Amino acid sequence: MTKAVDIHTHIIPLEFINGAIRNQDRFNLKIKTMENGCFGFEHEQGFVYDVPPKYYDVKTRLQEMQRRSLSHEVLSVAPTIFYYWSDLDTTCEVARLCNDALGEWIQASPEHFTAFGTLPMQDCKKAVSELEYVMSKPGFVGVEIGGSIEGTPLADPCYLPFFEAAEALNALIFIHPYYVGPRPGMERQYLTNLLGNPLETSIAISLLILEGVLEKYPRLKLVAAHGGGYLPYGIGRIDHGYRVRKEVGQEIPNNPSIYLHNNIYCDCITHDPEALVYLKNKMGISKIFLGSDYAFDMGLEDPVGFIEQNTGLTEPEKESILAGNWEVAVR
Repeated sequence: MTKAVDIHTHIIPLEFINGAIRNQDRFNLKIKTMENGCFGFEHEQGFVYDVPPKYYDVKTRLQEMQRRSLSHEVLSVAPTIFYYWSDLDTTCEVARLCNDALGEWIQASPEHFTAFGTLPMQDCKKAVSELEYVMSKPGFVGVEIGGSIEGTPLADPCYLPFFEAAEALNALIFIHPYYVGPRPGMERQYLTNLLGNPLETSIAISLLILEGVLEKYPRLKLVAAHGGGYLPYGIGRIDHGYRVRKEVGQEIPNNPSIYLHNNIYCDCITHDPEALVYLKNKMGISKIFLGSDYAFDMGLEDPVGFIEQNTGLTEPEKESILAGNWEVAVR
C-alpha cells in the first residue's frame, strides 16, 4: 500500500458521547441512540447530524483506513464539540476528556495514529495549560483551534501568550472553522458550510498575518483547513492593499504573501484537481498535506485517489503530498 498520511480526520470520542448522554442539559446537546451503533446529535443551536461507529470506534476506523488506502491518520475532534460557546468549566472538562480519549487512540495503535489536541480557547491561560498538557503526551503534534473564538479573532492581543507557547513547544496549529448553527446571511443552500467555512479560515489567517502575529512569532507553523480557504487565491489582492492602503498591515514590514509562504501549510481539500495544481504552484509543493475531513460528508471520500489521479502533478509531487511533506514538517 502506498504510504499515505491523512492529516485532517475527525473523531467524536465515545467518552464524550456517554458524558453528554448522562448530562444533556449541561452539554446543551440532545443525543438519541439509533440502529447499528449510530447516535443522533442535535445541538442547542439546531445543528443535526449522525455519529456512526467510524467516529468513535478504533477498530472500525482502522478498517476504514485500510479501505481508504491510508497508512496513518492525524486525529482531531469534530469542531462541533469545541464548546467555545459554553461555560469555561464545561469547556475545560470536554477538552481534557477529548484529549485523553485521543491519547487512548494513539496508545491503541501508535503506528496508525497521531493527534491534534483541543483547547478551551475562550480563556488563554487555560488554553496554554491544556496545550502544555497535550504536548507532553506521546503522539500529539499540535492542536486544532477554531478560526475565531465566539467572535474574538485569533489575532487579538489576548491570544499572544498562546502563540508564544505554541512556538516554544513547536506545536503545529491546525486552524479549522467551526459552527453549530447557521452563519448570518448564509442560512440558505448550506452556504454556512460551502462558503462560510473556507471564508472563516481565510479571515483568521489574513488577520494573523496583517496584525503582526506571524512577524512576532516567525517559527509558528499553521495548517489551514480546506485548501487554505480562499486566501491562496486572493493573496495578490491583499498584497496590493498592503501597498496602497495605509490602514492595511501597519504591523508588518513585508508583503503579506511572504508570511503565507513561510508559515502556512494547507491540506489538499479543494474538491477540484485544477485548483489543487494552482495551490501547489502558489504555495509550493512542500506546503501541501493529504487531508480528507473524514468522516464528514463534505470531505474527500478517496483522498489518495484524488492525488494519484491528478494529471497536473508529477509522481514525486504526489508522493510529497501523500506523506513526504508531513514527515518533514513534524521532524
